[in-house]
Amino acid sequence: MERYQDYVIKDGKFIGKFEEMYQKFDDPWHQKENLNDFYSRMLTPVTLRKYQLRNVVEIGCGLGAFTNYLNTMVPDCSITGMDISETAIKRAQKTYPDITFVRGGVLEFSKEPCMEIEAIIFSEIMWYILEDIDDVIKNLSEKFQGKLVIINQIFYKGEQRYGNDFFTCLEEMVQYIPWKCLKKISIDRIDDGFYESHSVYRI
Repeated sequence: MERYQDYVIKDGKFIGKFEEMYQKFDDPWHQKENLNDFYSRMLTPVTLRKYQLRNVVEIGCGLGAFTNYLNTMVPDCSITGMDISETAIKRAQKTYPDITFVRGGVLEFSKEPCMEIEAIIFSEIMWYILEDIDDVIKNLSEKFQGKLVIINQIFYKGEQRYGNDFFTCLEEMVQYIPWKCLKKISIDRIDDGFYESHSVYRI
């Protein structure tokens, strides 16, 4: 039986067939039903309000469930969803017609400065951009100085097979990212075998 995870990472190797995955599976990662099961996601509206952000883009928005959640929780903040999969973007736009969704990859996005954008959200996609992460960091550092980056990321206990040469926990990720860390929170999901994290950076 095929698994949607195998279209992304399989046997410790990055596959990255996101378009094929969204064409074949209705709701990979159960994005809609698991929306309220992650503390890091619930912290994101708090961060948006704390820094009084008004224009934010979520990279790797998938089917748009989290984008819609943020839009609902912080209605005075304009949230744009972006994903590399055209199928995901079309489905997100159909499901949430009042939100702007655009197709695009993180590397291309990082090369094009947008003065209106105040913050960039990476929610559970750090493992999927590792092949380009150094270029992304370089581009954002050059094009988006002064902007915020918000990262929600899960770290698995003893099961992580991909990305370990970059970082394996929140502290290592904070050390890897060259920007000033303004906030970092780690939540130990003891029964689930992983850590959640929520961190905020100033480029």
